[in-house]
Amino acid sequence: MNTDQLHNYLNSDNSDHEKRSALIHYLKNQISSLPQLDDERTKIAYEIAGLMSTKYVLSLEDNDAIERIFSLAGELEIPNATNEQHWTVMVQLIQQL
Repeated sequence: MNTDQLHNYLNSDNSDHEKRSALIHYLKNQISSLPQLDDERTKIAYEIAGLMSTKYVLSLEDNDAIERIFSLAGELEIPNATNEQHWTVMVQLIQQL
């Protein structure tokens, strides 16, 4: 599922469990071959952060593990703001899902 398809899916009437599973699969897929180039990483962060506007993500509790991932993606989507420590934390959080 690409980012646009997932965006639509997270706004659908499917169950929250199904949406969470699809989102976790997407996030893990995004980091499976995380590029070393900052431009490509920025694009990945931008795509992840773009999902914050979906109904499902907006409905997540503040203490949900996925919320922290979106917060980091929001910081990392800014060009030339790449912080290796933030990438490391975000990847670790995704791996723990």
